[in-house]
Amino acid sequence: MADRLGGKAPSGARRSPKWRKFRDGYLKGKRCAICGGSRSLTLHHIIPFHLAPDLELDPDNVIVLCEAKR
Repeated sequence: MADRLGGKAPSGARRSPKWRKFRDGYLKGKRCAICGGSRSLTLHHIIPFHLAPDLELDPDNVIVLCEAKR
């Protein structure tokens, strides 16, 4: 339970070797879901990876956000 509270992946859960390609491909041509910006974009899981590692590569479980400082 401590890992979940700390926001870390549970023991034994590792990122898929396909994650980087999935992330980079998904971000192409996208904009931030909050502000519409297109700079410093990151891909976040809606249901966090540490809670549902099986949804890591599910396009319905990700959202594009930027790192804008407002």
